[in-house]
Amino acid sequence: MKKIWAVSLVFVIALAIVALTACEPKGPKALVAETTFNFGQIDQYDVAAHVFIIKNQGDQKLEIKRVKSTCGCTAAQPKSKVIEPGQQTEIEVKFDAGPRSGEQKKRITVETNDAATPVIQLYMEGTVVERLALDPRSIRIIDAEPNKEASGTLTMTNKSQQAITISALKADDPTVTKTVLKVNDKPAALPYKLEPGQSVVLSVTVKMPADKNFHRTSMQVITAERPDKPVTVNIVLRKKGAGGVQPGQFLPNNMMRHIPAGGPTSSMHPGIKPKSPKKPAPPTGDE
Repeated sequence: MKKIWAVSLVFVIALAIVALTACEPKGPKALVAETTFNFGQIDQYDVAAHVFIIKNQGDQKLEIKRVKSTCGCTAAQPKSKVIEPGQQTEIEVKFDAGPRSGEQKKRITVETNDAATPVIQLYMEGTVVERLALDPRSIRIIDAEPNKEASGTLTMTNKSQQAITISALKADDPTVTKTVLKVNDKPAALPYKLEPGQSVVLSVTVKMPADKNFHRTSMQVITAERPDKPVTVNIVLRKKGAGGVQPGQFLPNNMMRHIPAGGPTSSMHPGIKPKSPKKPAPPTGDE
């Protein structure tokens, strides 16, 4: 009798296994063991990189249809867009800190033909340490006169725990005619060593082009410690008497937003309808 019961039990278990196997979904199945990579702390203008691995645990080919990333991240195309059952592929993701600072979390979206998981979200997160802080973040000069020079300033502060040596100031185009560091309103010679917590004023002189209402340029602050990672200073000028903003031009405000050729859209100002182009709003003093 015991043998009969044992055989019956084995038979029932076998049937259950077969039934469970039959219920398993067929087709491709994407599996990512690690969806978030924490790169820890990096300096401004550094780049953090990581390779995410996607495995196909299904019984049919897994196709990666699209890979897209948020601002600041770039995701390389997978080594293989078609993954055979039991195989895997790699997606290399890079995060360029640029002028960002503080905690960061960037998303990478992977779209596949897995019916159960058609979209996979990957994340790069960590903290960007601001070594050389700019206040304000850019130089804005309003009411600049055509073909005449105008000057603007900002303050640079060493926020790191080590000294920073400013070795050179490099303009990106000829409209920037003069760049100088000042301490107590007096010019400071280069190279200039900034101790932790110390500040220095950057003064920039720019000539306003006669054929533009708004002009945008930039310059680089090069340090001896990181000559390959210069700090970019954006410079924006508005011509004196300039009226409304023309398509394709930049508004020199805190948002530094770009007006597309099609004109303003409601997405630029969530919840606010775009104004009629026949009655453009006059620029404010901050623009």
